[in-house]
Amino acid sequence: MTLEGRVAFREALLEHKPTEEWKQYRPQHQTVYHSTFALEGREVSGTELIREYTQRFPAGGEYSDRGTLNRMLSECEVPQFSFTDPEVMRGFLLSARSPVQWSKYQPSYHTFWTLDFKYTGIDIKGQMLLYNIFVELENQKNGTFYAFIDYTLERNPEMYKKLQATRSGAFIARAFEIAGLAVKSKSILQEDLTPKRLREILLTKRTEEEWENWQGGHADFKSTWFDLEGYRHFVGASLRRRYQELRGKDRSVKDLFSEAGIKVGGNPELLRKTLEDRFERFYGVFDNPAELRSLFLGIMPEEEWAKPQQYSPLRKQKLAISDERSVSIHTLLHLFSIYKYNAEQETIDTYIDFNKAQSEEHKGLIQSNKKALGELLDFAGLECKFIPDITEVDLHDPTVLRRMLFHATLKGETLPHNELKNAGIQQFRKARFRDPATGVDIAGQSLMIYFSALYYVKEHPEVGLDEAANALHKGKSNSAVMDEILAKAKF
Repeated sequence: MTLEGRVAFREALLEHKPTEEWKQYRPQHQTVYHSTFALEGREVSGTELIREYTQRFPAGGEYSDRGTLNRMLSECEVPQFSFTDPEVMRGFLLSARSPVQWSKYQPSYHTFWTLDFKYTGIDIKGQMLLYNIFVELENQKNGTFYAFIDYTLERNPEMYKKLQATRSGAFIARAFEIAGLAVKSKSILQEDLTPKRLREILLTKRTEEEWENWQGGHADFKSTWFDLEGYRHFVGASLRRRYQELRGKDRSVKDLFSEAGIKVGGNPELLRKTLEDRFERFYGVFDNPAELRSLFLGIMPEEEWAKPQQYSPLRKQKLAISDERSVSIHTLLHLFSIYKYNAEQETIDTYIDFNKAQSEEHKGLIQSNKKALGELLDFAGLECKFIPDITEVDLHDPTVLRRMLFHATLKGETLPHNELKNAGIQQFRKARFRDPATGVDIAGQSLMIYFSALYYVKEHPEVGLDEAANALHKGKSNSAVMDEILAKAKF
């Protein structure tokens, strides 16, 4: 791209701000749009400058004003502030943590997106930092000049989808690679496990003598944590899986140690005693229904258990199995599934633990649902009824909707159905609707959101209603949805 014909625009840009400032300063675009530029003896605003540039030099794609500013600066050979400049990237990252702290970090969008970064007066969240890096890398790859605003859902849904790439740990690691900073981004599942490397890995956890006297078993090794410099944390199960990928599925943990030249021993009697103690500690609570009943009564009295319960919040409740150990009802149901399986075995040698229960061989064994909890409560001699979750109710069923609309309240007062028909959207949102047949009770705003999101779920069965409504924001709360609900219920 030559400067021919663009000299006037280059002069206008450099008269407004010298080269070094353009390079070190990320333009506040609204300021640029309203600033004054001298173009060929005329005074024009930044917006007019961008418009005239677009008219004289049409783009190969459709750009926003910010994207056109990027294009103009590039084609006029004016340096720009760049998020993919190693110095800039390093400045941002080191504003949050030191190199030593980052060296212990495992890239994850769950933790990175919410971090605060600052560099040369720019305050930015981790999510936006990644978005800007992604856009620049895409421009470099494709010879384009897009700005982040060109990737927004409103402007271009297809380009917006590409931003999902920033959610991967690999992409986040790219930011550190640009900055020349080390993080724990390597995966053991990509490691070339030579005998020497296997030995090095195993000895980071225990010495040769400690491994030789180790009393753990196969299952204990699978859950053993390893912390290697530059590698994401992993357990023995992952190390074994990679080993089997390279050597064959018939290779065991014993073979792995043998190849590394490390003896791993154990007293059979002690191992068996350890196994018995472990099963007793994890599953002994189910041997005595009275003890189990006492645990549940520690959450609420028997008469409260007999009342209709919402399952989702209930499964998060914790039971104090001992002074040192508490588990959620959700986890307790997992353990109960394993307990029932082990109770059918003839010897402890064929017992399974939590890890084995998740294998392909025992797929579907672990259950954590209303049915399983009902069985466990019955085992403990307690009666319990469950209110269905809103996602378990067919909100497109006219009969269900009519029952809910006929049992509407507003600020604790009954809202008659003839008044409901004439209620405005604000009243409808604040009203509560109850289905006496199921016990479901929901605010009008949530009813509309779940009702409208259900259309998306029917088109995309792989997506749950809760995810569609709350994570993907496919539900709406407006007059059109309210009218549709009333119409479907024949109000």
